[in-house]
Amino acid sequence: VDFMAPWRVVRWQPDSLSFLPLADGAVGGGEEAKEAAATLQVLHELAGEAPEEAVPDGAVPAALPRFLRLVGMAEAEMAGALLGMEGGALRMVARVAKQRAIQVTRHWQ
Repeated sequence: VDFMAPWRVVRWQPDSLSFLPLADGAVGGGEEAKEAAATLQVLHELAGEAPEEAVPDGAVPAALPRFLRLVGMAEAEMAGALLGMEGGALRMVARVAKQRAIQVTRHWQ
């Protein structure tokens, strides 16, 4: 089981993972499929930007809510899902910063 699969599909931050294509049938056909592919392209281009141009940690790109609507997320669930993603990203950054502070402190002891 690839627990990183959802992130590999929509990722917008640079990392060492490869992109995972959207599964066939995840979006309806025709215009919806084309719009979903275009939206994913926008997100993937953000991952290829220079680090100083990357989306700040915790921020969700404007293209993500559009993509989530296309794959069927209910509008009533959108705000909670986006808030959860932002909160998770910020908690991760806080933990990494704390770990780095511990490493520096141990180095100087």
